[in-house]
Amino acid sequence: MPYASGASDGTEVIAGFLLTDQSVDAARGNVSAPGVWHGRILTSKLPSTVAAATAKQSGQFLLEA
Repeated sequence: MPYASGASDGTEVIAGFLLTDQSVDAARGNVSAPGVWHGRILTSKLPSTVAAATAKQSGQFLLEA
């Protein structure tokens, strides 16, 4: 599920980070992918913007610029 910082339906909470790009195709169903569920995340290295100061998350990440 994509991250949506302005939402209020659960998509505004960062649950993890994928380590590799994954194609999304509804006909394929669930996709297995390697991910990070806790640790230090350098937000400047992410492919999309995450505001570390205001991001809602599971509490398992240290978000750094």
